[in-house]
Amino acid sequence: MVLLMLLIPPTNAQSAPPKTPSPNQPMDTVLVFGDDFLFSLKEPDGWHCVCDERAMQYGVNAVVFPAAPDSRAHNLMIRIRVNKKSDENTALDLKADMQDYKQKYPNVEFAALNVSHPEYKTYTNIFQFPDGFHDYVAYINSGQQTWFTLSVSMTKEKLPATPDELAAFKKVVQSLLIFTNDPRRPR
Repeated sequence: MVLLMLLIPPTNAQSAPPKTPSPNQPMDTVLVFGDDFLFSLKEPDGWHCVCDERAMQYGVNAVVFPAAPDSRAHNLMIRIRVNKKSDENTALDLKADMQDYKQKYPNVEFAALNVSHPEYKTYTNIFQFPDGFHDYVAYINSGQQTWFTLSVSMTKEKLPATPDELAAFKKVVQSLLIFTNDPRRPR
């Protein structure tokens, strides 16, 4: 699987003619692609996305790391993974994963997480452990036009996410744009 990343300057909602970005203009949109998939996300301020062997070490397609030392001290990261769909019932996929987690880790607790995407079906939850490990999870399904879903998770050790960290997670989830092609294409 080939994973590449391309940074794109922030888009302007007005219909002005395109401008060449200045060297000082921040690049905040990342294109992530591989065999038969393409999606983009926006990097939150103070975060940086990687789509190389560092992401593959976590078994995902992209990882977004914070620059803030306090966040990095708690091994905070946002991971995004492409998952092959078997059907359109993504809510059931999350429920099954929660049941599997509960079987493997009986001490895990679940809590509601209010994060949604403006266009795609989104299913969320928080996986919490008594020792303070927190995993904020969102499953994204853009519909029948794609053969895959995206899972987005933000993991933090010892402490719950701060409001700024949760805002970064929400920005990543809400900014996802899945580029579609023929859903019958071989996987």
